[in-house]
Amino acid sequence: MKFKYEITEGQFMPPWYYGYAYREWHRATMVFYVIPINFVIRACMFIEYKWNRFRGVPSYVDLMIDKTVHEGEKHRVKELDDMTRRLRLIEDKLIANGLMINE
Repeated sequence: MKFKYEITEGQFMPPWYYGYAYREWHRATMVFYVIPINFVIRACMFIEYKWNRFRGVPSYVDLMIDKTVHEGEKHRVKELDDMTRRLRLIEDKLIANGLMINE
């Protein structure tokens, strides 16, 4: 019998003597412990979450979301700069061929 049991999405649930403890969002797994221990683990995780919220520290999930949003914003700005550069190149070629008037 294992002390800790992890399952990913789509796997079968663990045996009846394992209780749900927490979810690891970044790996998409659920973590189960033997039933008396899972309540202790859940209580510790809850107390840590509440203490961090009281201190103003964002949770791990919030940090992951912020990181993802920031990376997406950097990618969007890079794509926008690339599209603007391409549009300017096309406009320069059209002006050079006399197909567009430079204003």
